[in-house]
Amino acid sequence: MLFLYLILTLVSPFIYSQNNNNFTIKGELKSKENNESVIGASIYLLNPKDSSIVTGAYSKLVDDKSIFEIKSKAGDFILKITHVTTQEKYLKVKVENDLDLKIIYLNASDFILDDVIVNADKEYMELQLDKRVYNVSQDATNKGRNVSDILDNLPSVSIDAEGQVSLRGSENVRILVDGRVSGLVSRDPENLRMMMGEMVDRVEIITNPSAKYDAEGQVGIINIVLKKEQRKGFNGSSELTTGTPDNYGLTLISNYRDESYNFFTSLGYNYRKYPGYADMQQYFYNDTNKYLTTTKRDQLRGGNRLTLRVGSDFFLNDNNTLTLSGNYSFGVRDNSVDLVYKDFTQSNDLISATSRIDNEDEDSESFEVNLAYNLDFEKKGHNLKITTNFEQDQDLEESMINQKILNISDNNILQQSSNLEFERNQLYQLDYVYPFSKEGKFEAGMKSTLRKIDNDFWFKQQNSEGEFEIIDDFNNNFIYFEDIYAAYLIAGDKLSDFSWQFGLRSEYSDITTELKKTDYSNPRTYFNFFPSAHFSYKVSQLNSIQLSYARRIQRPSFRSLMPISSFSDNRNFWIGNPDLDPEFADSYETGHLFTWEKGSILSSVYYRHSTNIIQRITYLNEDGVTNITPFNIGTRDDLGFEFNFTYAPYKWLNFNTNINTFNVSIDGNSSVSNLNSESWATNLKFNTKIKMFWGIDFSLNYNYRGPMDIPQGKMKDVWLIDFALSKDLLENLTVTATGSDIFSTRMRRMITRDVDYYYNQDFQWRGGLFSLSISYRLNQDKKQAKRSMDSMNDEE
Repeated sequence: MLFLYLILTLVSPFIYSQNNNNFTIKGELKSKENNESVIGASIYLLNPKDSSIVTGAYSKLVDDKSIFEIKSKAGDFILKITHVTTQEKYLKVKVENDLDLKIIYLNASDFILDDVIVNADKEYMELQLDKRVYNVSQDATNKGRNVSDILDNLPSVSIDAEGQVSLRGSENVRILVDGRVSGLVSRDPENLRMMMGEMVDRVEIITNPSAKYDAEGQVGIINIVLKKEQRKGFNGSSELTTGTPDNYGLTLISNYRDESYNFFTSLGYNYRKYPGYADMQQYFYNDTNKYLTTTKRDQLRGGNRLTLRVGSDFFLNDNNTLTLSGNYSFGVRDNSVDLVYKDFTQSNDLISATSRIDNEDEDSESFEVNLAYNLDFEKKGHNLKITTNFEQDQDLEESMINQKILNISDNNILQQSSNLEFERNQLYQLDYVYPFSKEGKFEAGMKSTLRKIDNDFWFKQQNSEGEFEIIDDFNNNFIYFEDIYAAYLIAGDKLSDFSWQFGLRSEYSDITTELKKTDYSNPRTYFNFFPSAHFSYKVSQLNSIQLSYARRIQRPSFRSLMPISSFSDNRNFWIGNPDLDPEFADSYETGHLFTWEKGSILSSVYYRHSTNIIQRITYLNEDGVTNITPFNIGTRDDLGFEFNFTYAPYKWLNFNTNINTFNVSIDGNSSVSNLNSESWATNLKFNTKIKMFWGIDFSLNYNYRGPMDIPQGKMKDVWLIDFALSKDLLENLTVTATGSDIFSTRMRRMITRDVDYYYNQDFQWRGGLFSLSISYRLNQDKKQAKRSMDSMNDEE
């Protein structure tokens, strides 16, 4: 795959002929209202005949000035400047030599004109020392894909075959939507797969969060930011997707903004059916003998999902904004699992073959309401924000299971299971910011989150009389209460090229787990402090460094605590542990950012020491059944080196490479000898974007996760490739063809071993996916923008 990547790199210059641009247009941008620099503006050079884009650039901060430079050939053009805080500005320019436009003043945005048939794309990745922002809506490979697939293509992030998210090799990561916990992605990793990627604007990765953020998330935070239009007037977009295997979706997004309010809404529907498989070999040992059991698993999962988001910002006046928004999601899925067990003697003679078929119906529903009030005081940066959030989710899984020994008649065993899960979350939050100097500010806040989960699971088996009887060992009602009360203080300032920030967060946790039918209760309370510190120094205009520290916590997930939630595979059980305690981690990181005109390099060194870590342990019970249960086992040390390299040698060619090499050392419980492990691993991600002939954009992603030793075994390496071809038709229509995991190589490949046990598994949740998407962008103000531009031309 690296060879393919290098070949494309070498031949790509011959795919597209680059215009010969000999002259430079440059200038400085300032706000006419306050004379401050306008950073991050988009500058376009337009053909005056048809308003098409000739080339473009972004304004960047250079020596405390917002400077832009555009390469151009000779001729007459129109220069268009856009920024979300200012009105658009158009200038006629005649290029005969290098052109210095000096200072260009931009008017404040009381209304913002729209494009004259212009697509103003952001840079896909914005590198900052405290976080990385990925504008995923700009990546053609994300068309028609779900959020789980989008995250898996981001640097530092990986998704395993079951949908579990990892950041820098650890699953202890906090996932937020619009800065808060949401039912759209919480509880079950499957929700990320069912959430449509077209609804996402960008993803923020924060590897060492400050005290302002929840302490939850040992290795950091992934914040998924949904689309919300900022331009005035009516704007909208739609996307229609079809694909194979079954992948059909429709997304509608609309927005209307004027002086007094901003109304936004989105509707997403998808139908997906994903086939998957697993191939497992289990060897069991006693004093003198070895026995083999093989398991073949074929599954088909998916169904319908509807997601609605609606809300409005009410601009009460220049300083007061009230935001009311809500999410509603409903899903109906039917899942099937077909298992075949084969048991062999020591001499590999077949003893028996057993078929087990599980047909499951799953219904899920969730709704969420958010109310936020924002007050901007007269002093710039002086702000108060109050947020409340209420969320309720319900998920019901009902299975009918048929098991029989093959080639033997009249031996069917019929079973039923039901898993009803109910969750309610409440959030109350206050954030206050007071600037005490030009660059310095003081922040304080309080937050309360109240959470309750009620899970009722039962399992029945048909008796000789044809009636279904409850099996007591697999029948319980699990209830989980989690109330967290937090407060934080942060102070920071900038002294010349040196910036600093100190923070302290306190959290009081009141947690109770209950098993109602066995009358079990485990209440726990703990109070903890979570300090943070961030320092940065601008060595030069192109170089800056940062050092940071944060203490974090990872509370056990709900599914880690829940005793049992599935009976599909009655030879391999996941069994939760309601007695788990939280993990704590001290995280240190230093980073260096080097930028130049055509690229950047972000390099980081990080170290994390974790105590009381939670690890999944595999063992055989007295019946010879394999159980997988999480335990607090000891300490873990992570040391890693991460490099992110972006380079755009030409306007039509862009590269991004991420390499994360890390060492994980686990000191496990001494009573179990093979829980200790130490291993180096490397994850690589390559992304290439090429603007080809006929206006076609091509993207290629290559993802590799290296092998890694873990307690009791080893994770094998995995690689996968995605691609996309995109073409703009007319002025508002885009057609995109994508291929995800085109060679169907993404899977979990692992070995688990113990004294009397050896387990080899290949598991693929979903194979390759190919889709075709048609996107249409609607903006009714384009005529007004065209008239304004024509008027400007007449005046000059």
